[in-house]
Amino acid sequence: MASIICFDDFSGQLSLPDDQEVRDTLDGFIQQYEPRYLKMLLGEHLYLLMHDEMQQDPMAERWVKLIEGERYEVEGRLRQYGGLRRMLAGFVFVSFVREYDKKMSAMGIVVEDSETAKQATRQEQGSILQARYNESVELYQSAQEYIEAMNDADPAMYAGYETVVLEKRYWGGFL
Repeated sequence: MASIICFDDFSGQLSLPDDQEVRDTLDGFIQQYEPRYLKMLLGEHLYLLMHDEMQQDPMAERWVKLIEGERYEVEGRLRQYGGLRRMLAGFVFVSFVREYDKKMSAMGIVVEDSETAKQATRQEQGSILQARYNESVELYQSAQEYIEAMNDADPAMYAGYETVVLEKRYWGGFL
């Protein structure tokens, strides 16, 4: 399956240095972690269905909306679902930074002080990664809510949906 995310999705708080070694290594992390989190979110059946239908041109609207996000209504209230990209990029970013062997400061894990940026301590790095992971968990939970709302409106929309509950983690500030 073609990946949903790519290097360009790693911006802002998920920024990584733009060099070929990082790009090549990141591609491997995307191939490893994107399917893992999609299977957790969707269940094996729905993941495989999405995989097959993403190969079609044009892609089915339900997958476009799941990936890209949309405004939707639940019980008369508008909600904004942001899509899967930022969630997936956040989970991949945390795994990449924790496992990649370059200096953390080269990957944007720095702490600003009044004069200049300094390399983050291990505790600061852990706190930063914990925050990015927990933000991704919130986006994962938002995707669950979106899928459930779509299934409530049309049970065939994401038939076979099975999900794993993810909770925020607290690492005590250490990696």
